[in-house]
Parts: sequence; structure tokens; C-alpha cells
Amino acid sequence: MPEVEPKIVSSTKHFKVFFGNLSYFTTYPQLRSLLSSYGPIHAMNICKSKDSDPLYYGFVHFNDIAQAERVVKELHGKKFLGRRLQ
Repeated sequence: MPEVEPKIVSSTKHFKVFFGNLSYFTTYPQLRSLLSSYGPIHAMNICKSKDSDPLYYGFVHFNDIAQAERVVKELHGKKFLGRRLQ
């Protein structure tokens, strides 16, 4: 799978971070636990196929740009549940 460059997208008052290469078995509590030390999380979405099968990516919305930038800087390429985050 090719390397995906991390992105931060601003939407209204929140900043959305793309997480690629998630494990199929990633749960919302696991992802929240990983990210909660970076500050308040506005929303999270682990993407699923039409058949409700988990995909390898998700999005997390943070309340400010500094949180989002720190997450990207510190977690890009780090292992989480046996896979390197993109």
C-alpha cells in the first residue's frame, strides 16, 4: 500500500485528521485512548464498507489546529495495534 501523506482539514471550528492503515480490529475506545492525551476530541469515524466490514482508515476531529498538528507530527508512522499509522 503506498504511503499516504497526513492531512489536516478545517471544517467550521474543528480540524479533521485522516488516519490511514488502521487495523481491521480498531475500536472507538482504543482510538480514543490513543488520542485523548492530545486534547478534547470533537468526533471520530472509523470507516466501514457497504457491508459493514471495517476499512483501514478513519477520521478524528479535534477542537484546535495545534492538537491536530501535534497528533500528525507525533503519530504518523508509529505502530498502533500492529500497523504503522499513516
